[in-house]
Amino acid sequence: HLITVAASLVVISPVVIIVDYQFMITARQSFGDENTLAAFFGSFFIYTGVAAFLLQFFITNRLLTRYGILFALLFLPVILLVTSVGMLAASTSKWVLSAATFAKGSDNVIRYSINNPTFELLYMPVPAKFRSRAKALIEGIIKPVATGLSGLLILSLVTFISTKHLSIVVIVMISIWILLIIRARKQYMLSLADTIKRKKLDLHGSTLPVDDSTVKALELALLGDNERNAYNALELLDAVPDKNWDSIVGSLLYSKSIGLKKRAIEYLGREENIEYADVISAFLNDKDPEVRAAAFSSYCKIQGESGLMTIHKYMKDSDPQIKSIVVANMIHCGGIDGILMAADELKSMLGNDDWRMRLAGAKVLERIKVKQFYHPLENLLQDENIHVQRGAIQAAGEIKSPFLLPILVEKLKQGKTKRVATVSLSKYGNDAIKPLASILENINYESEIRIHIPKILRLIGTQECLNVLINSLNIKNNRIRNNIISEVSHMVLSNRQLKLNIEKIKNHIEAETKNYYQQIIILSVFGNKIN
Repeated sequence: HLITVAASLVVISPVVIIVDYQFMITARQSFGDENTLAAFFGSFFIYTGVAAFLLQFFITNRLLTRYGILFALLFLPVILLVTSVGMLAASTSKWVLSAATFAKGSDNVIRYSINNPTFELLYMPVPAKFRSRAKALIEGIIKPVATGLSGLLILSLVTFISTKHLSIVVIVMISIWILLIIRARKQYMLSLADTIKRKKLDLHGSTLPVDDSTVKALELALLGDNERNAYNALELLDAVPDKNWDSIVGSLLYSKSIGLKKRAIEYLGREENIEYADVISAFLNDKDPEVRAAAFSSYCKIQGESGLMTIHKYMKDSDPQIKSIVVANMIHCGGIDGILMAADELKSMLGNDDWRMRLAGAKVLERIKVKQFYHPLENLLQDENIHVQRGAIQAAGEIKSPFLLPILVEKLKQGKTKRVATVSLSKYGNDAIKPLASILENINYESEIRIHIPKILRLIGTQECLNVLINSLNIKNNRIRNNIISEVSHMVLSNRQLKLNIEKIKNHIEAETKNYYQQIIILSVFGNKIN
């Protein structure tokens, strides 16, 4: 697929350059006076610039959505093909100028407003981690080389072919261009389907319009027999907000796959999506607890306070997971009445003799994410049951209370809690950087805790975190310093926008080299005596 994309750009380059050359030469031949020529060029570029602006902002997205990627990509080459044929057939200089002007105008207007944005869509099936590299190679290296070679091609052709008859070369190149577009469209669909299958299509955060090919590929995946493809497609639907997927997703509510059914319920659980309230309420008593949990969350999102009377009776459910979901949604979506109704039940869960109920209480606090509700977690973080401790640590990471941060730091030295504590501390984000930096630089602090700080800073991942790590490279503890070096390497490789302080890195390398050199000298001088 990417080879076809690159080949298309290679073919486009000579077409664009020849069309531009024909326009400039025919205009100069037609307007002998420099002032008249300048006025003509000025008017031409003003009108084409305005037209390109209007086309991109008001037409491109609709064109893609309605007619698809193939039509949008063929729009420019077909027009250029017609104008090139017209230039060859023109019998007077006036008609030659008209054809050249129309060709150049079409190039200026359509290439920047329709062709280029649509061309970007061809990269969409490429997995996100390879996409930027592929674009850099094709547009940063191959395209400029092709442009340079195209210039050389024109220099060699104009010596024995007239400006008008350069259109023959354009017609040949456009014919190849059209064939490559048709091939690229076919490969685009195959790559798109394969990328959805492997769950590597990244549409989230994209500013590109999603064309009908993407929509059709998602529809086929949702309605197909492959449950994995359907689930992967469901994960991408939020990135295509212009289309209502409810009817298609609604059919997945009766899938045999628990995961697919659960995800469909979650998707339909949007505020004021009243049409599906009764449908989802039927799953409140489903046999599978995961499906029930999703149904309670979605039902509360749809109904809000009006759904309290339906779900409050489930607060006494014997399943801790269901109880947790119901209580959390009563507090989160039920307003003051919901909080009052759920408060006593939450209190009883947090103090229950059954560790599973205490864990469910921690999950409630994790879901509602109210910073002021940190007091109950202080006890749960010291609970006798390790599962409850981990649940409380996860909840603390969502609540982000500064009062819980020192307790989480202490959990770093416990083998059974250090991993979850690392993740939870990273969720504090910028609020945790200064306290963690202070711990890292404090040589009197326990090394069992300090050794985990570099990873937490790497997970936060900001420039400030990188600066803290680089400033700590002079730490004497080898294990901690090695961790710092490792995490700095991870940060720089995963985020190219982070800036390294090269001077400090050089100073550190020199200090390390000097240190090792001194050790070698000591060993060489005193090695035998030590032995």
